[in-house]
Amino acid sequence: MKRSVEQQLDNCLNQNHKNILFIMADQLAGPILNSPVLKAPNLAKLMKEGVVFDSAYSPSPLCSPARFSLMSGRLPSFIGAYDNACEFTRLVLTYPYALLVN
Repeated sequence: MKRSVEQQLDNCLNQNHKNILFIMADQLAGPILNSPVLKAPNLAKLMKEGVVFDSAYSPSPLCSPARFSLMSGRLPSFIGAYDNACEFTRLVLTYPYALLVN
């Protein structure tokens, strides 16, 4: 029996699940966030209290294929994401969907 998205969301909200906060921003480099010129107190607090990845590699020089790869855990070439006009098909599973149904 398949559950609707609304039922799945209600189920998640009614259970004691851990929250995941995933922030992805363009054009931010780690050293810039520690600069005295940039004033970003909320990001600084998140960096202090959370997990910071200070060395990462992109699977693509283009933003959409790189984001699709991040969301699916697959290389852009595997999911057909070759340019910034690409779209997910329903066949590509993503980690948000996996979190929703588990």
